[in-house]
Amino acid sequence: MPKLFSVSTLLLLFSSFTLNRVPRFYRKDKLKKMARYLGFTLAFGVSFVIAQFIGWNEISASGVSFTGKASGTYLYLITALHIVHLLGGLIFLSYLFFKTLHVNADGVRSLIFIRDPYRILQLTMLNSYWNFMGFLWLGLYLVFLFLV
Repeated sequence: MPKLFSVSTLLLLFSSFTLNRVPRFYRKDKLKKMARYLGFTLAFGVSFVIAQFIGWNEISASGVSFTGKASGTYLYLITALHIVHLLGGLIFLSYLFFKTLHVNADGVRSLIFIRDPYRILQLTMLNSYWNFMGFLWLGLYLVFLFLV
């Protein structure tokens, strides 16, 4: 098991923590803090993906290849599928981050942004998706760690 998978697990847990704080800032009309925490979450998510790729290099260096044993193939495949799903969340997170930064620069736009009920729905959906992906990875990591 690559050591960087442990680091990436911590990065994903930190990203869930930072994203869980975002709806509170939205409700309190603190768009600057909201944008900051969306940025932290985005940085942790991108760092997770980078750590996964470095972890793959670590796996490959230890002699486990994609075309070798089935367990090695599953390890690559499952982590790759998780990254692909996480990239969907990263794209939506990026959209909300840049939208919040753009809106924060204008007082009128920020009022419209804050009063839009669709935004809280977007934040709730993103939060649910991101936390689900985090718990899914945590479960996969524990399975890899103790059973493989």
